[in-house]
Amino acid sequence: MSSLFDHGLIRTAAVEQVVAPIASHLCHLVLLCDSAEEAEQLSRLEDAAQAVARATGNMAAAASSVVAAADQVLESLSELGSASDIKSLLQSFRVFSEALLFLNNLTVDRANALQDPRQAKQLLDSLDTLRRCISMLHTAMCTTIKHPTSEQAQQAKRYILDKVHSTVRNIIITLKSQCHSGSLGPCGYYTERRNSLLQLLTHPTSSIRGSGFDSAVRDLVFHCMVVANSSRREFQQRVVGHCRHILQFWSDIKRILMSTEDDLESLESTCTLLVQQIQMLDKALMTAVLYQVLDTFLTTSATVEELLSVTRQILVARSSIEMDLSFIQPQIIQCKLLKRFTRRVRNGKRKRRVSFRMLSVM
Repeated sequence: MSSLFDHGLIRTAAVEQVVAPIASHLCHLVLLCDSAEEAEQLSRLEDAAQAVARATGNMAAAASSVVAAADQVLESLSELGSASDIKSLLQSFRVFSEALLFLNNLTVDRANALQDPRQAKQLLDSLDTLRRCISMLHTAMCTTIKHPTSEQAQQAKRYILDKVHSTVRNIIITLKSQCHSGSLGPCGYYTERRNSLLQLLTHPTSSIRGSGFDSAVRDLVFHCMVVANSSRREFQQRVVGHCRHILQFWSDIKRILMSTEDDLESLESTCTLLVQQIQMLDKALMTAVLYQVLDTFLTTSATVEELLSVTRQILVARSSIEMDLSFIQPQIIQCKLLKRFTRRVRNGKRKRRVSFRMLSVM
């Protein structure tokens, strides 16, 4: 499971900074829905929701301002295309240039704020196209005024006007479109998020403020909750319990950071406890995933063995001559050995430690 921002749910870094805490608050609230701490979490959630609403409003206002500027460019482009003499052409071109410059500045700011690099590149490429069209537009307009009967000049004018119009429309479409989805759960995602969070907690007084602390906690917990959802109940409860404690320590750290008192000792102590919980969560998560793998082997081996048995019966029943079915014997032996191995692990007879290196790709 990758970050929410890799899937286009959040488009700018400004919204990311305020949505990450509310996502963690929501998850914590779900885990504490039956506890006495629910009221306190609800009050914090309300504050976080207001921050998200403000950030979302700012984001919408920024996008709307760019769209309005683009509409102004299209309007001035229409007036420019209707110019019939040099004087009106110069006046219309001045208005068009000012509108285009304003659109350029707003679009550059918007592209720099976007989380999706592909959308940002589309906006910047559109601006580059508009810049290259300016001189051609000026030349085409002057030529049609000087040679109003020239069909070639009229075609060049229509072409460049359509090119500018379609490029500006592309900017509007890009701003209104959804972000492109990122990769789902890239190799090493869990390990990367866990290590980045532990790195932030190593020197909390200097690294947590203004960092991706909220996002790292949220992504780690969300990933573990997804794993827990498909795990055995006993392992599910362990993972969820550690996630609950991690969110509680995260909430305590946020409260300390927002406090007017500079309580460094309390901050460091809470960060130490959070590190310990992350390490315990790591062990519980690896155990849960290992048993998911073993359960898959058990189910698969039983299914394959049944399939081979039925296949053998069908071949024997329908064959009018004796057939050599020894070629499937190795598969049956492998299934039996695999089943015997998994039973030993489940019954606790396997004393040798099982390596968890296979989970490093999480």
